[in-house]
Parts: sequence; structure tokens; C-alpha cells
Amino acid sequence: MGSKLLGWIVSMAMIFGLTLLFLPEGYAMLITWFNPVFGLNLTVILTELYALFGPYNDLTHISILIGAALVGGLIAGTGKGGIAVAISTLSFGFLLMIGFGVLSVFTVMGNPTVQAQLMSLVTSPPLGVDIFAILSAPVIGGFVDSLITFILSGFSGGLDISTLISGVGQPILTALIVNVIIALIMGAIGGKIGGYILPKKEKLTKTVEKTSPSPLEPMFKPDEGVSV
Repeated sequence: MGSKLLGWIVSMAMIFGLTLLFLPEGYAMLITWFNPVFGLNLTVILTELYALFGPYNDLTHISILIGAALVGGLIAGTGKGGIAVAISTLSFGFLLMIGFGVLSVFTVMGNPTVQAQLMSLVTSPPLGVDIFAILSAPVIGGFVDSLITFILSGFSGGLDISTLISGVGQPILTALIVNVIIALIMGAIGGKIGGYILPKKEKLTKTVEKTSPSPLEPMFKPDEGVSV
């Protein structure tokens, strides 16, 4: 249980930290743009979003996913433990994304002052923000376009959910399935490798302990004399 928990913590830290470090340009610009309104919430949402739904042709994203799942499995020490670590890591990331997303929605929809601030940001992006880079960013491009239209309508225009699903739903679903499969396979492989290495390490340690004299063991036993 302890090794699985440690594997989950390390795996979560690797995925979140490395994904945040290597976020695509459009994501980083979106965080900079709307940080005055959403703050840390948006950073967590976009980081976990890309960790879960990032395209499988992004080698950096896939490398992070493989590395985190492999290390988590190694620490877990068994194939089943590695799979459990992978599932819990992805599930917790999804819950984080949903939780912070719901919190952000309630923050905006229940506060006219925040709505006005958000509309002001949409109509006057800060310097250095490339709208084209944001709208062409993987996964979020179509969502951002619809959300900007919704905000400019005064939060009353409604979101065309069916258009969003048909436009970006299939690629996102495909990416999610591929990412989950990769994480499960690498978690299982890491667990198998960990299960093979750890027993050998423990066996070697015990052998060394048996053959090495204790530093507290006396040089002469009480019934032994010293010959001159």
C-alpha cells in the first residue's frame, strides 16, 4: 500500500510538473491572458487537460506520460500495482480538472464584477498574446473560440454544445483512449520491472548482511584465550 501511494504521488508530480513546464504556446498565452480572473484555477485546468487529452503525435507529451507511468509502476513494484497507480493518477487528474473547472464557472457566473472584468480582458488582450496561437492550440482551440463568442454575447448567447462535440469531441476521445492505454501498459511494465529488481536488491542486501561482521561483535569471545 505504501509503495503504491508513493508511486502515485511521484507519478502525479511528474505529470503535472513536466506538462506545465512544456505546455504548448497557446496554453501558456491563455493562462497569461486570463490569469487576472482565474489565477491558479486556469493553470491547473489547462495542465491536467493537456496531460489527459494531449494528442498522441506530440512526442514531448507522450514521453512525459510514458516516463511518469513507468516510474510510478517501478515504485509500486508489481504489474497490478503499476496499473493501479496509472489509473489513480489519471482519475485524480480528471477530478482536479473538473473540480477547478466547476469552481471557475461559479466564480464567473455568480459575480457581475468578474463577468465585466472577463469581458474587458476578451476585448483587449494583453501585449504578447497571439490569438491565432491560442485558437490553433491542440484540444482547446475550438473550445476557446466558442467561449470567446459566448463571453462577447454577454453570457446570454448560449453555447452550441452539439457543434463543439462534433468538431473536437472525436479527436479528444481518441487521444484520451490512446493516452490511457499507454499509461496502463507502461505502468504494468514498470511494475513488472520493479518487481524483478526489488527482490534481487533485497536478496543481495541480506547476503551482504550475513557475510559482513557486525561492528559491535567482539573480536574475542569470552571463552577464547589469547595465545602468545
